Amino acid sequence: MDNIFLPLIITLIIITILSIWIYIYCKDYFWLVISGFLIRLFLIFIHEQTRLFGDFDISDYLHYLTEFKQFGSNDILSYIKPHSAFYTILYPGWIYNNLEESGLWVIRVVNAAIGVTIIAPISWIKQIVFSRKLSYTQVFIITFWPTWMRYNVEIGRASISVLSIIVGLFALLTLINQYKSNNNKIWNIYTVIILAFASFLRLHYIVYFLPIISLSFMNEVKKIKTSPYLLPIIYLISSLLTLIIVAIILVIYQSITQQTYGLSSDNSLEAIISLSEEGEQGNSGYLQGIYPRTPLDFIWFLPLSGFYFMFSPMPWDIHSVFAAGSSLQALIIFVWCFKAVIHKKKYISKNKMLNLLLVPIIFSSIAFGLGVKNAASAERWRLPSTLLLILTTTSVLEYVKQERNIVSNWSDTKY
Repeated sequence: MDNIFLPLIITLIIITILSIWIYIYCKDYFWLVISGFLIRLFLIFIHEQTRLFGDFDISDYLHYLTEFKQFGSNDILSYIKPHSAFYTILYPGWIYNNLEESGLWVIRVVNAAIGVTIIAPISWIKQIVFSRKLSYTQVFIITFWPTWMRYNVEIGRASISVLSIIVGLFALLTLINQYKSNNNKIWNIYTVIILAFASFLRLHYIVYFLPIISLSFMNEVKKIKTSPYLLPIIYLISSLLTLIIVAIILVIYQSITQQTYGLSSDNSLEAIISLSEEGEQGNSGYLQGIYPRTPLDFIWFLPLSGFYFMFSPMPWDIHSVFAAGSSLQALIIFVWCFKAVIHKKKYISKNKMLNLLLVPIIFSSIAFGLGVKNAASAERWRLPSTLLLILTTTSVLEYVKQERNIVSNWSDTKY
């Protein structure tokens, strides 16, 4: 009885905290977001009874949880390192340490709660980029997007990782948008903390932040009022400085990755091919046997692998019901992207904040596409981009619809 009672009490506490949080930050969408959370609780119940989504998340994280239970609580500092160890020390390790196996579904409940709270930072991003609130349709789509719900009920770190990326992007865009604000120093500190937190959860996700930081820095350099003869020199120095900083960050990233995963430091073409070969393993592998053989091959390989990363599995690669569902979702987002670009290409190109948001999506698809050639892995890794594309494309399409309604009303009034 005690094994069930304590997890239930913790779950009720989580629901109470979540309800208060949603009421404060998402009051307009309260019942919609709460409904999304309740659906996730139902999915957790179904999964616990049937193992609907398999046990891959348990096999990936049970080692860290049991290790933390045995040694980690007495040696917390050893867990202050990127990836799964850092995630374990946040809350899963403590929950499992006290509740053992019954704590696994409590971890799922926490992740489900985190999954629906993402509506708040996404709505803040829309305010910055489009100067409008999220529509109920957008909240519904994001809250009940099947792939997002599926990963929200895992014991893995998908929910907290994606939330930290979205909050990090919001912090960066806010910092850029309010550059001359009096609270700039405080926001600088907050932004650095968020970016560090997000990167520690998944070091690879730093690719979402580097393009925005680099582009915004170069834009500020362009605004410097000085002699037209000195400006090119300043711009060149700034460009070199940006490249050096990015290179240093990438070297640090590679060093940490080697220590964490034991990967080779070889950056040759053969090493890249080897990485791609490892990435295409499994039943959902794509572009099998297709690799860059020469440096010039990257001209076609990078966009091709980036496209597959964002929109796989393709219809001809479907081997299961889950793959069919993933393919349909990818197709829907592709259609939205296509329609948004066709109807509002000029609007997209002129919206500075929208461009800053789209660049990391493109950059991350190319970067991750280089090593990921498996639709199941791609679906998980592109979750931040998926949610951002849902936000941006539906916002642009809503703008198109409103323009058409205005023209239609004007025509009716005229005649």
